[in-house]
Amino acid sequence: TTGKNNFAEDYVLSAGTYYFDVYGCYDYKYYTGNYTFKLHVHTYKNEVTKATTKKNGSIVEKCSCGAVKSTTTIYRPDKCKLSSKKYEYNKKKRTPSVTLKDTNGQTISSSNYTVEYPSGRKNVGTYKVKIVLKGNYSGVLYAKFDIVPKSTSIAKLSPKSKGFNVTWKKQKSQVSGYEIQYSTSKKFAKSKTKIKTISGVKNKSVKISGLKAKKNYYVRIRTYKKVSGKKYYSSWSKAKFVKISEQKIDRILMYNPDAVALWIFEKYTSLFSDVML
Repeated sequence: TTGKNNFAEDYVLSAGTYYFDVYGCYDYKYYTGNYTFKLHVHTYKNEVTKATTKKNGSIVEKCSCGAVKSTTTIYRPDKCKLSSKKYEYNKKKRTPSVTLKDTNGQTISSSNYTVEYPSGRKNVGTYKVKIVLKGNYSGVLYAKFDIVPKSTSIAKLSPKSKGFNVTWKKQKSQVSGYEIQYSTSKKFAKSKTKIKTISGVKNKSVKISGLKAKKNYYVRIRTYKKVSGKKYYSSWSKAKFVKISEQKIDRILMYNPDAVALWIFEKYTSLFSDVML
């Protein structure tokens, strides 16, 4: 620095021992005298800007003099995951655990939020879990899970003339009815599949008719429960298959047989058994 009067300069120094010389840059002489050195040691404190559900926050290590040592980003919450989003009704209260991840893919510590569960959580329906952020975070998140009716299974499947009878295991609690799905497709392709809805829980069997003879039909069943206008479904049962029998003519009476009757007999001989004249 230059000058003949008082002057001051600020320097940022790392830790250690320093020696000072005052040297004239014009006369190239060393000078002695009273010189004052004021030392400032940085004291850093964390300034926290909380992350919200829509914006990242930060932690800044900053000294009172304005010097910043470091800045750490607090990534906002991105994904709220429940241990399960669907439960089958079993008369017990359901309490899924919560995992929060931020936009950087890291798990947020549970010390930064509290979880509030709705009452009940036993019957079929949808339940909303409330996650209240705290600590380095601010805001509220929600997650939902469903309880669906208990599934059932096919007890018996019997072929009938151009149809079949199906019997299932009755479910008495938290069920409004049943859906029976039958198809000529093993994978239940939509174009080859039909559904029969059975309202109420009193029935445990039904006959499906009007099907194609000599065809294999795959059959499965599920339960449903209607709550506030919305239907909740169980998982489908394991599919079973049945081969549809053709309709047999047990007896035919012919008065004055003619060419038409003979034509019918010759064309559909397989449908005639034990014909009595």
